[in-house]
Amino acid sequence: MASYEYGTYFKIIRRIGRIILPKLRLEHLPEQKEATVYVSHHNNMFGPVSVLCWFPDFIRPWVFSPFLDQEACYNQYVNYTFTERFGLPMWLAKPIAWLASYAVSSLMQSLRSIPVYRQSRKIVHTFRESIATLKDNQAIIIFPNIDYEVESQEVGELYEGFLNLDKYYYKDTGQHIQFVPLYANRETREILHGDALAFNDTVEFKQQRSQMATELAEQLNVLARSSLDE
Repeated sequence: MASYEYGTYFKIIRRIGRIILPKLRLEHLPEQKEATVYVSHHNNMFGPVSVLCWFPDFIRPWVFSPFLDQEACYNQYVNYTFTERFGLPMWLAKPIAWLASYAVSSLMQSLRSIPVYRQSRKIVHTFRESIATLKDNQAIIIFPNIDYEVESQEVGELYEGFLNLDKYYYKDTGQHIQFVPLYANRETREILHGDALAFNDTVEFKQQRSQMATELAEQLNVLARSSLDE
């Protein structure tokens, strides 16, 4: 059974983060009467770090599965992150990746992350664990940017696959999930939310899924531009 409390390691890291990182105020969130999935943004890791540091309640993030396993995390860092992305030579990337893989995989486990298995049949485990979490009245947060490395404040196109979670949740419970846009605004130093969105039974799911992804992205971009409108 999943633990719905952060581990000690994450709590320590979060405490340090709250000392050294800029504080972000969190506006009042909508009441969580229904199963809730927060949809946020990467902004080259600013979004996940800021939201998970300052969000006051327990919340389970979706995380790419290699980052929860030390060996897989090491391979990801050596073969892509530190070499392809950051351009480090292999002789330097290996020791850094070895240290980072232990720290990061332990942190992701302490965060009670839900592993996401891309392009694998094991994605069914992601949905099963997510549905169990939602049925236990715990919220989930997902960062579905396709271009997660972009520095722009605005959000680009979103992956739509995560929205299939509603189809499986509805099949299991007869209820829909509320998807709430959540944006960490660097300029205003606030964590802002948009309007909760939910699927309905009157539109074909695949068509509605595309519309939902577009509307979530649009709401996130409105929140991103809020600092420019003041």
